[in-house]
Amino acid sequence: MSQPKEQASNTPSPQFARPPAAPPASPASGPTTPLDPAHPLALAMRAGKMGFWWRELTQNRLYWSRELESLYGFAPGTAPATRDGFMAHVHPEDRDRLRREVDDAVTERRDFIVEFRFRRADENHWRWMEGRGHGIYEHNRPTIVCGIGIDITERRRAEETIRENARQLAMLYAESEAHTRDLERANRDLSDFAHIAAHDLKEPFRTINFQIGFVLEDHRAAMPPAAVERLEAVQQVALRGTRLLDALMRFARSGEVRMAQGPVNLGTLAKEAAASLGPALASPTVELTVDPEMPEVVCDPVAMQQVFVNLISNAARYSHAVPRRVRIYAREGPYGPQVCVEDNGVGIPEARRKDAFRIFKRLHREEEFGPGSGVGLAIVKKVIEAHRGEVTIEDTPGGGTTFVISLPRARFV
Repeated sequence: MSQPKEQASNTPSPQFARPPAAPPASPASGPTTPLDPAHPLALAMRAGKMGFWWRELTQNRLYWSRELESLYGFAPGTAPATRDGFMAHVHPEDRDRLRREVDDAVTERRDFIVEFRFRRADENHWRWMEGRGHGIYEHNRPTIVCGIGIDITERRRAEETIRENARQLAMLYAESEAHTRDLERANRDLSDFAHIAAHDLKEPFRTINFQIGFVLEDHRAAMPPAAVERLEAVQQVALRGTRLLDALMRFARSGEVRMAQGPVNLGTLAKEAAASLGPALASPTVELTVDPEMPEVVCDPVAMQQVFVNLISNAARYSHAVPRRVRIYAREGPYGPQVCVEDNGVGIPEARRKDAFRIFKRLHREEEFGPGSGVGLAIVKKVIEAHRGEVTIEDTPGGGTTFVISLPRARFV
């Protein structure tokens, strides 16, 4: 089988002409006249932090452009004239690799690209250089190796900074994920404990309530009025304790969001929530308006319906207006769609809006608006946050409160 014919050039490239038989006095200056510093090619090489070189293999003579000499910190004409002299400025750990990659590329008749560290003649720290080049051949034998050198120190530093930042981010992400898992596990444990504790604590309150009820039923006529009044007060305390424990159980389970398989219309959920309240919206009269263009979202329909139940019942309770109005509508917020529950009630002062979402925190006196558990808005906040959303409070124009629910855009259909 005949061997493929190797391409060869009998004349060197005009850019890298062979040096004459008698080399110049300063081999590093090269056999050609240096480029004028104002020449466009010289300007481009300086701007790109690069310079060119060539090595005459038969005489082992190395020639540098003025631009490359400057990158290595040499005065014009003082750069090493041999390969070994050049290698003395290369990092010891990179020398063998640099020689091998260049020699292998020349032997295999291909271009080479190699990165290595070097030390400038006028500095005492290592910088990075990228060398690119190829061989020139006469009669199928390499006679010249030529190429360019590019100072890539800034690029390597930037890459190292990026790698370090990525490593730090990966560590922070892993720590955050582990911390999140720990928090989720702790929250589940706390929720289970609160649910069990509330369930177990209800029994003593029920016992107190029943026993007082039996005493009053059997002995009310024979007891002094003051004693009856005190027993009834204890009975009310027991009933309130039972209500609080029921509320605590609801709050403990409110964050357990089950994702629905399909979208749910929030307008439908709001109307169903209002229907479930029944008589609570009839006296005093509450006018409820649900925007017909309410969006569909992917959510836990039971938990989200509870949100509307709590917000609508609060709007109906905390108001002196006649009639009491509640409007539910959607709008486009600065970061995505929002759902608003607006009323014309007594409002919530801005300074107390954070307190409104605290469990067992009531903003109004019981004598004015009747008893309550103080967990309704806490449950709203917990459910919305379980859906990766946020609930905030705004003033209603003309008086009242508007609760604004912001959910991730991806949840909207």
